[in-house]
Amino acid sequence: MTWRIALNEIVTDNLSGASTIVSHLLSLFARHAGQLTCADLQTIAEAVLDTHSAMASVVHLMNRVCLMTEDQPTTNMLPGEHLVDLSCTYADELKTARKKAVAHTVPFLAGCERVLTISYSSLAYSVLLECARSKPEFEVVCLESRPMNEGKMLASLLADKGVHVTYAVDAAAGALMNDCCAWVVGFDSVLPDGIVNKLGTSLIAAYSSAIGKPGYGVGESTKIWPRGLRFPGIGDQPDEEIWESAPENIALYNRYFDLTGFGGALRVVTDIGSFTDYDSLALKMTISLSATICSRLGCQELI
Repeated sequence: MTWRIALNEIVTDNLSGASTIVSHLLSLFARHAGQLTCADLQTIAEAVLDTHSAMASVVHLMNRVCLMTEDQPTTNMLPGEHLVDLSCTYADELKTARKKAVAHTVPFLAGCERVLTISYSSLAYSVLLECARSKPEFEVVCLESRPMNEGKMLASLLADKGVHVTYAVDAAAGALMNDCCAWVVGFDSVLPDGIVNKLGTSLIAAYSSAIGKPGYGVGESTKIWPRGLRFPGIGDQPDEEIWESAPENIALYNRYFDLTGFGGALRVVTDIGSFTDYDSLALKMTISLSATICSRLGCQELI
């Protein structure tokens, strides 16, 4: 497979979460190290940022790549060992971060026997599986996560491991939350106003806060949105996914993600600790931003 074919598969993937997209990018870099010019890496960065720029961990990875190449002539071939080293180092950092994030989250659920989740997150899966290992009676409520139904994949994976699972339509979230002690999700980014995750997360958070139930967003610290970088916003998805050939006088709303604000039920748990606000997280993750990232997304001077 050429790097262009691999890139196309990544940029057209609208189902996978940030962790999977990053994993595929690392594989691309490792597999094609020594074959990519600085111009090729620039092409990859721009294509990925055009399609997955709302995923903080993707932005962090592409920023590292751009910082490696921005002082190099575009025709230069980046030494293969540089990309291999970047890929291996980043992968090792993520592996360590994921283990720590899971370890930091599980104690919050020590007294829980029934937990609700939405969409598919590999980190949320690891947390839920760890909880089930220590409590045979542990049950997970997986919401379907329309329109792509990622919740079905999470439900199947947990059931395959012997976990008790209830699979439910998204609209049942409130009714089912009444009998759960908490909710747990992954997320793609932590912003100053909250976390970006599957559409419906904010409703779960609002209802659970009203009834006094806590919620946990679990992720690596690379999912903290860089300070001073403009967030591109949450975009609309194809109308035909929810209604083919809808009447012209009906407006359609199809988004995959929403913003769940801090306050109330939400606590963000990462490899560097747990937090209830953005500033406490972001100040631990100050990084240098490349010219490409700033040009593509927009940077502002930090005060």
